[in-house]
Formats: sequence, C-alpha cells, structure tokens
Amino acid sequence: MSTYNTATDRDAHGRLDRAYRPPKFTQSTPGWWVRQFMNRPRRHLNHDLCRKVLRGDDPEGLVWPPGNRKPHRYFW
Repeated sequence: MSTYNTATDRDAHGRLDRAYRPPKFTQSTPGWWVRQFMNRPRRHLNHDLCRKVLRGDDPEGLVWPPGNRKPHRYFW
C-alpha cells in the first residue's frame, strides 16, 4: 500500500513529486517503550518460570504467558 496521496503529491505533469514527504505517523508505540515495558518483563517472567521447572515444579501447574504480545499495554 502506498503512503503517497495522489491529490497532494503530484507535480504539474501528474508525476510523483520528489519534494513530497508523507506525513509521519506519530501514534506508533516507541521501540524503547516496547523493550522496557513489554519484552523485558516477559523475558524475566519466562526465565523465572523455567528456573522453577528446573527446580522440580510441575510445568502444567504454572501459568505461562502467551507467546505473542498480548495483552498489549499501549504507550499512548
């Protein structure tokens, strides 16, 4: 999908204007926030659960986090 708008990014001849820059999408979650508040806590939790299993706890009795990024805590 193109990020260019055909109404605003064309020159007088209908070609793509090289000076046009698409607007920045500012509502995305910053990478530093994802690492600090989503990835690192999940890794710490997984590490602690793996250590419990190695020490003899029943893996079926432990609550494992989902393998994806849900639930997602939003930055905004």
